[in-house]
Amino acid sequence: TVSVMTEQAAAFYDYHKKRMFVLEGQDDQLQRIALFHELAHALADQHFNLAKFILKSNTDDAATARGAVMEGQAQWLMMEHMAKKNGQSLLTSDMLLSMVSGMGESSSQYPELAKSPMYIRESLLFPYTGGMLFQNAVLKKMGNDGFAEVFKRAPVSTQQIMHPDKYFDKVVPAEPKLEKLANGKEYKKLLEGGLGEFDITMLVKQYASKVDAARIAPHWRGGRIAVFESKKDKHPMLQHVVEFDSPESAREYLDVYRIIMKKKSVEHNERTSDDVNHIVGSTQAGKFDLLISGSIVSSLEGIR
Repeated sequence: TVSVMTEQAAAFYDYHKKRMFVLEGQDDQLQRIALFHELAHALADQHFNLAKFILKSNTDDAATARGAVMEGQAQWLMMEHMAKKNGQSLLTSDMLLSMVSGMGESSSQYPELAKSPMYIRESLLFPYTGGMLFQNAVLKKMGNDGFAEVFKRAPVSTQQIMHPDKYFDKVVPAEPKLEKLANGKEYKKLLEGGLGEFDITMLVKQYASKVDAARIAPHWRGGRIAVFESKKDKHPMLQHVVEFDSPESAREYLDVYRIIMKKKSVEHNERTSDDVNHIVGSTQAGKFDLLISGSIVSSLEGIR
């Protein structure tokens, strides 16, 4: 983690200490550009207290969205500075999309980042790329008031970052519930959290395809995930539930998730009953149980 984070660093702002740091040994021009990004953080912190801002999230997906506000705005201001030096603006040109594309492609220049798992790699880039596109959309609609608006009324999900129209329409996530484990007393819950559109995008993209992810993930409405550990022998068990905007979208996700289960293990013996809404099978990690009910898909994996 330290190697990945420090590999690309030229400067950073510490909102706990209220100090900005510039790393030695960097190119002077790179340092100057980085200063715009970090000064933007310092300015936002003076007005909105970034430490408190990020802690107001009620889910980890919402925290990712707030992180995208912080990094996206600073990145936008830095890129706008560069554009204006060339007599252009991100608001009136097509430069932004090419910049975002270039940021994704440039990850190959950083060995530690390039060899890290896809989810880690893309979750580190998302606050900058997705956040910058989001900030640009808000500024186009609201003008300079958009700089403060995204802090005063923070996006509540990564879906709102990925689809700014959801932010303007104030579309809030659904809250599907995880079912109680039948043998819950035998397990210790290690973690529980939200599962956002960004997470679903990465899951489907990694195990299925980018096209499948672009088709299915935008229909996300809400999700939860939990990881348990057997009190007896520490065997892990994974549980998740996702709600979609229609039964048809949920069915598409279920069909893809069946493929995901096959790719999660070398050994896979699926046993499907006559009920197409209930799929059971087994992998090296244990049995799995997939269920669809209307627009909600749930899974329990690692059952023994």
